[in-house]
Amino acid sequence: MDEGDRERLIGIARAVLMEDGYDSVTADAVAVRAGLPATTARVLFPDRDDLVIAALDAHWSDLKKYLDEAFNRSHPPLDRLRRFFDGIYAFQDAQWSQLGCVVGCLLLRVGSATSRMGERSRTRVAERLDELHRIIETTLQDAQTRGEIRAGDIPTMGWTLIHYVEGALGLARIQNDVHRLQGMMERSLEFLGAQPQPLR
Repeated sequence: MDEGDRERLIGIARAVLMEDGYDSVTADAVAVRAGLPATTARVLFPDRDDLVIAALDAHWSDLKKYLDEAFNRSHPPLDRLRRFFDGIYAFQDAQWSQLGCVVGCLLLRVGSATSRMGERSRTRVAERLDELHRIIETTLQDAQTRGEIRAGDIPTMGWTLIHYVEGALGLARIQNDVHRLQGMMERSLEFLGAQPQPLR
């Protein structure tokens, strides 16, 4: 048992979360797919939430790298939003091509599945969504200061955008149609009282 086993189990757990959801992540199921003894998974991750949280953290680590680049303040505020929405579509399209289904938002899927169980996993999801909100809030504040979007309560506008994104991803998953995600930037600009801007 070594760090390689741990990372392999985390990678498989992340894939299972993406493909089949929270309920499918068990030590035994993940160990089988990883080609490792179930006892190894149970020793490394004694509780389901230990494994789920490790998978969520790995997912967030990759996502955060993209968010840091997309929302870099060297980009104009509305360009940051466009990069964000373009990234969402590109990721969902790639997963749809690979798996044959829209995977939606992993954070929302885990968070909603653990509302009455898996409290530690639910809390971790809430923390990540709060972090995303702070990133979007900074961008909206910058855009408002530059006069590029309408006046309004920035924290509320930020959460409204997140609600819209999560809803769009959820419906695209239900309908299994990635093309439902097209136009998110334009709809968001309408809500913000801005006009579409070319990517600079």
